[in-house]
Amino acid sequence: MLAEVHVFCEKHYIVELDMEEAYVNPKKRRKVTGITNRHHYQVDCFNDAFDWLVQELDNRFGETSTNLLVWSAALSPRDSFHDFSLENLMSLAKLYPQDFDSGELRDLDKDLRLNIADVRTHDSFSNIATITELSKKNGADQEAHYVSIVLSLVETSNCFAYCHCYS
Repeated sequence: MLAEVHVFCEKHYIVELDMEEAYVNPKKRRKVTGITNRHHYQVDCFNDAFDWLVQELDNRFGETSTNLLVWSAALSPRDSFHDFSLENLMSLAKLYPQDFDSGELRDLDKDLRLNIADVRTHDSFSNIATITELSKKNGADQEAHYVSIVLSLVETSNCFAYCHCYS
């Protein structure tokens, strides 16, 4: 993308800013900042934009909705279940007491603990990137058991999201 900016600037005879030069604050030109233009744009401006986005998300979504998004991320099979979090999955399941009673929660906790290590090390799961691919997975009993556990959480979450959209 930066290459496109260079081409645009050359094409329209726009002088490009040297990113390694010292940054000069336009509001306080005489004060030395001690940072480069690159640092200003890649760190300071990025952090400001990121903080603004986080604030916007906080303003638009309640705590429960935010937690639902965070906890649902633990279902992602990408990178050999890198985002797996037993705590987040259990919190997600606890949102649905009609679907998971105390005995089922205990079983879910045990099953997830036992199966995640196997699934992470099993070659047939290493290239799965989406829940859809995971749901299509046909494997041995142990693998199929883990898939069914995760899919029950996904189905429950999807029902909640669907109902929430139309309420």
